[in-house]
Amino acid sequence: MGAFAIYGITHILALIICIVVGASKGRGGVGFLVGLFLGWIGVIIVLVLDNKYDEERRHKEMVAAATGQGGSVMVRCPHCGELAPEGKRFCPDCGGEV
Repeated sequence: MGAFAIYGITHILALIICIVVGASKGRGGVGFLVGLFLGWIGVIIVLVLDNKYDEERRHKEMVAAATGQGGSVMVRCPHCGELAPEGKRFCPDCGGEV
């Protein structure tokens, strides 16, 4: 087997690894492109990529925290600075009037 054939086989192996790891992180297309153009360097890049599903979960948690998890808007307590639901008259943390 020639050197070109060995290079081709290892590059295809790196491409397959990038696709599998990228797909498990919700980034199959990125894994394919990085593996296709960068080979084994692409494997390292795909391994370092953030998981798309974790990003979506963090975004949902941030939205839930900002809206008070029940869909209501939160306001800052002028006394302690904690978040309190907008409809409440007193802060649940310090008891001060909001």
